[in-house]
Amino acid sequence: MSDWATITAGISPIGAITPPPERRPLPPQEASERTSEKRDRAEISAAGLERSNRTADGFFGQVQESPQDEKTGREPQKERAETGGKESEQGGLTEEEKREVAKLQARDREVRAHEQAHLAAAGGMAVGGAHYEYEKGPDGKSYAVGGEVQIAVKSGGTPEEQIRNAEQAARAAMAPANPSAQDRASAAEARAIAAKARAEAMKESSESGQTQVSSKLQSPLQAAIAAYAIQDQEITEPSLDISA
Repeated sequence: MSDWATITAGISPIGAITPPPERRPLPPQEASERTSEKRDRAEISAAGLERSNRTADGFFGQVQESPQDEKTGREPQKERAETGGKESEQGGLTEEEKREVAKLQARDREVRAHEQAHLAAAGGMAVGGAHYEYEKGPDGKSYAVGGEVQIAVKSGGTPEEQIRNAEQAARAAMAPANPSAQDRASAAEARAIAAKARAEAMKESSESGQTQVSSKLQSPLQAAIAAYAIQDQEITEPSLDISA
C-alpha cells in the first residue's frame, strides 16, 4: 500500500470561449466589383507588358519614376504601405476577436486565482505548484483556461495524523470561491480517507479499553489466588518440636 494518497483539485477548460470568426462569402455586388477590379489589373498588366516588349532605336521604353508628394517629398505608395503597417500593428483585430481576447483574459485571471486558493490552503501538502492548460488567443498570446493542483495525503502514521491530513486536504479542495466539480470530488475522496482513519482509531481505542478492563478484573483474582496459596502453605507446613 502506498504511503501517500494523491488527490487532484482544479478547474477544467470551458467551451465558452468564442470560436474564431467564420469566413462568409461576399455579397454578389461586392464580389462582382472585386472581380472587375482584378480584371482591370490584369488588363493593365498585359498592356504594360506589351509596351515593355516594344523597342525604339534599339532601346527599351523609358520607365517613369513614381511621383513624390510635394509636401512630404515621399512616394505616396510607399507612405501608404508604411501607414497601413502601423494600423495593422495597432488595430489589427476585429471587434469579434477583441471580445474573444477579453474573455480569454478574464478566464486567465479566474483560473490563476482558483489554483492559488488551492495552493494557499494545501500548504506543504501540495505536490509542486499549479499546472495550467493554455489556449492561444487571436492576439498571439497564451492564456490559462484550465488548471490543477495535486494534494498528497499521507496514509502512514497514526490514525489521528491521517484524519488531520485528510481534513486539511478536503479544505484545500474546497478553498476557491467557486469550487469546480473536480474540487468537490476531491474533497469527497479526502473525507472518505478521514472517515476510514477515524474508524481505525475507534477500533484501536475499543481494543485498548477491553484490554485494560480485563487487566483490572484479573488483578484482584490473581492476588487472591496468590494469598490463598501462601496461607495453604503455612497450614500444611510440618512443624518440628525439639525438646532438650
